[in-house]
Amino acid sequence: MLRGLSLVSRFFDEDFDTLFQELQDTRTKKENKSQKTIYYKNGMIHNENGPAVIHKDGKESEYWLEGRKVTKQEVDEYRQNVEDNTKHCVYVADKTYIINGKQLKTLKSMLEDMTKVT
Repeated sequence: MLRGLSLVSRFFDEDFDTLFQELQDTRTKKENKSQKTIYYKNGMIHNENGPAVIHKDGKESEYWLEGRKVTKQEVDEYRQNVEDNTKHCVYVADKTYIINGKQLKTLKSMLEDMTKVT
């Protein structure tokens, strides 16, 4: 049953998204005289991968999304939501399916369970 099964994630979406993001001014990193590193996206303080403002003097880092100061938990939830809703192209048994990130995790788990059984 697993013969001929191949899993291709983000077949074309990732390349297109990367190109689109680069063309659009996605993220810029600026270090200023006050010893901070600040991440921007589309002109607003933003970093979905961690703190958006990092103080080099030991002060606590700040989390921001789309110009709004948030908690680390909110950034984690935002990132998880993006991952869960990202579309993936999956090729199974000569058919192509478009599934979201949550479905992809479930599929990977099912395949891992199937390969463990001998």
